Amino acid sequence: MQQTRELWRVDFAWPAARLAVEYESIDWHAGRDEMIRDKRRLSRIQELGWTIIPIVVDDVRREPDSLANRILNHLLRPRMAG
Repeated sequence: MQQTRELWRVDFAWPAARLAVEYESIDWHAGRDEMIRDKRRLSRIQELGWTIIPIVVDDVRREPDSLANRILNHLLRPRMAG
């Protein structure tokens, strides 16, 4: 996704709904600097009006139906104008 001069990548995105799903893993956030960088990135994306659903490995492996329902609920939710 690109807004202004910055380019961000998210794991899964539904641009029309301004919905992003981000996989959070211990491996990716192995250090303090990585965690801070990612939290700042997600904060900037949210400031642009996007909703971010954080997910972890157990969501995908153990509760995929629940995860799919979480995403679907967000996609079906009416968006506020603006």
